[in-house]
Amino acid sequence: MRKTLVIGLLTVATQLSAGPFGQDDTKSPQYAAGGTIASKTDQDIMKKVESEVGSGVFSSGYPNVTYEVKSGVVSLNGTVDKLENKAKLEDNIKKIDGVQQVNSQLKVAPTTKSAYSESQLKDSEMKYPKDSAATSQDRQLNATIRNKTAGFFTKLNDTVAFKTTNGIVMITGFVDKSDDVMKLGDQVKGIEGVKSVDNQLQVKEIVSVKSADNQLKVTVTKTS
Repeated sequence: MRKTLVIGLLTVATQLSAGPFGQDDTKSPQYAAGGTIASKTDQDIMKKVESEVGSGVFSSGYPNVTYEVKSGVVSLNGTVDKLENKAKLEDNIKKIDGVQQVNSQLKVAPTTKSAYSESQLKDSEMKYPKDSAATSQDRQLNATIRNKTAGFFTKLNDTVAFKTTNGIVMITGFVDKSDDVMKLGDQVKGIEGVKSVDNQLQVKEIVSVKSADNQLKVTVTKTS
């Protein structure tokens, strides 16, 4: 009877140490960026990939490279300045424990002098906080887009956002006329460095509502 009681207590203690419902917390799934569930292995790989891609004391890193980890598969996108750096980064990531496969879409693009200084980029980003850029080249591209479209689309500052990832530009927000959707999309497509445009602009419809003493304008949005 005493032996049975001791075994029972040991079983309960083991279950409690394993976490809720007998599950080992070290193996439970974690939520990664974006709300998707990532395994602990993927999280460990992500940290090591970030270390390889990011800058350090003896390296400037790869500021124009983006990456994703899923089930041990690492996907690389963006550009590097030299072919040997491309091979070096790919080889280093293949050697990371837990990496099953590396899908590399990296391209070699020699570094060119930046058109905009860091202070100019920061000024532009403060002026247009809805814009976003994945890499340093994308930041340059966003600044160019804002500069090229500023004259014609002077009223778009607060209604349109450019979200750029590896040269692919998503345009969101509202314009006054359906013609402006095509005009802005075509203008952005024609800018050097833009690979493609995902045009998600919408047209806003102005509806006038009359009151007893004055006329009010109410803005109603509708998808273009």
